Amino acid sequence: MPLKRTGVPLYLQVAALLERQIDAGRLPPGSRLPTDAELSAAHGVSIITARAAMRVLLDQGRIVRQRAKGTFVREDDRIRTEWGLGSIADLVVTGLKSNLVLLERRTVVAPGWVSEKFALPRGARVCHFRTARESRGERFTVADIYQPQDIGRRITEADFKDGARQNKLLISLVQEKTGIRAHDIHQWMSAGIADERTATDLGIAVGDPYLLAERDYVSADGRLVQTGRSWYRVDRYRYQMSFSRFRPSEQDDGAGRA
Repeated sequence: MPLKRTGVPLYLQVAALLERQIDAGRLPPGSRLPTDAELSAAHGVSIITARAAMRVLLDQGRIVRQRAKGTFVREDDRIRTEWGLGSIADLVVTGLKSNLVLLERRTVVAPGWVSEKFALPRGARVCHFRTARESRGERFTVADIYQPQDIGRRITEADFKDGARQNKLLISLVQEKTGIRAHDIHQWMSAGIADERTATDLGIAVGDPYLLAERDYVSADGRLVQTGRSWYRVDRYRYQMSFSRFRPSEQDDGAGRA
């Protein structure tokens, strides 16, 4: 079935569709996946788009390629409970596969670190969203997100009850409501120990470890439009990055000379 043209890249839509089929058991462990050409024809996308979708699943460890045989769903299904944090694609796919839940929305005096981020005077107020993400009845992340009032006031509680928007990232609602697009994302990662509130919201025990991500979303003109901190269950997340070995050119002896 051809995919709809939305703000989500087509290759991520295809990847999320395949993941839902894997999670639902329609593509059980060990089953063979369609070829890139078959995916292209089935969803009305290019071969390049189909290959990019398969690359997302390969990077996440959901599928394996076997030379001269094809691509198969990984037999070890423990990966089903894991989510990635290593790329923008990971964040988008997480949104497509889970529901965004609003825990709290209010206007508050900006905490010190938020005031510093937005370059606000002491006592200035911002919009604060306490959100969670859930999949198959399990909550796996909570977040405190802050936006300037001219942006945050455009996003209402009703937006979180709209089924068509529950699979989106909050920053996607910003673009939808204001036309402001996040051009750059800056992320910092650290670890910590859950206090009572975080433990309750995540469904873990006080003192359990968590993974903390702090993200800034910046528009093309350099404006910070959203900042926040997200707490992730360490038993449901992994951080993955890909590196390439440096290959010196024929004119480079490997010692750094041009």
